[in-house]
Amino acid sequence: MNSKPDKAIVIIGTLDTKEPEVDYLCSEIEIRGHRALVIAPGVLRIPQIRADITREEVAGAGGRKLSDLVKNAELGVYRGNITQVMMQGLASIAKDLYSSGKMEGIISLGGSTGTALAGAAMKVLPTGIPKIAVSTSIYV
Repeated sequence: MNSKPDKAIVIIGTLDTKEPEVDYLCSEIEIRGHRALVIAPGVLRIPQIRADITREEVAGAGGRKLSDLVKNAELGVYRGNITQVMMQGLASIAKDLYSSGKMEGIISLGGSTGTALAGAAMKVLPTGIPKIAVSTSIYV
């Protein structure tokens, strides 16, 4: 019997812009016998692939409703406010996944905002847990 492991490699991906890349990475992780757990923090559009932890859940963990964030984005409210909520949500979720023993590593795919979001989650994790950020841009 071939069952999936209890721990997962967490993939943080802005599914509103990096959907094909996240889908590919998820498949590659699972082909190698690991479990992939996808977290979707993007707010621009509804994802077309599954997320184990949805953008609504990320917003909720950050203390807000996703519908309010989307409404604010449509009204031109500063993007940084929305990003802060999603960063807080991701950090909280990552900490919970690690402390409950459900995470064996974490990888992210994103542009500048997606990388900033994932960085918030990775910063709360201890030294020793594998962390990889794949980005289309970098901050120095």
